[in-house]
Amino acid sequence: MLRGLPGVYVLVGELNDDVKGTGLTKEFIQTAAEQEPRRVGIHVYDWDDPKQKQEIDDKNVPMLYTNVNSVRGDAPFDELYAAHIEVSLEEDVWTGPRPRIDSKGTSISRPLIIKGADIWHSGSTTLASEARISDSVLEGVKQLTDKFCNDFLKANPKTK
Repeated sequence: MLRGLPGVYVLVGELNDDVKGTGLTKEFIQTAAEQEPRRVGIHVYDWDDPKQKQEIDDKNVPMLYTNVNSVRGDAPFDELYAAHIEVSLEEDVWTGPRPRIDSKGTSISRPLIIKGADIWHSGSTTLASEARISDSVLEGVKQLTDKFCNDFLKANPKTK
């Protein structure tokens, strides 16, 4: 399912309130999740750019979704955080040929579309102190994004 994709756009889920005071931000995660695909030559579209958003829609560019769920420990472990990091590639998938319209504008085929189908997924869990949770999560995002990039490049080898 990774073969022939035009690139990705990156979206980061909301962070839990308990981790927001540690220095970890959506922006840091966004940067970490975009860095490796760009480095290896995977086109990263900018969802916030109206021109690129239209291209995302027109080309059915898949979303590289990064989500971090975290929890702070209770006493006597209240300086520890656990975080589960997930990176997934989500794409709209047609169950048959794309809809065709006849000359009168009437749909002559109606395949089912699965919005945001999870076509690639990986996750990891980390446990760290309050002082290290931000670095630990960002390292986890980098490792999972590297894994995605390796799989993407295997499916789309660069021609010389």
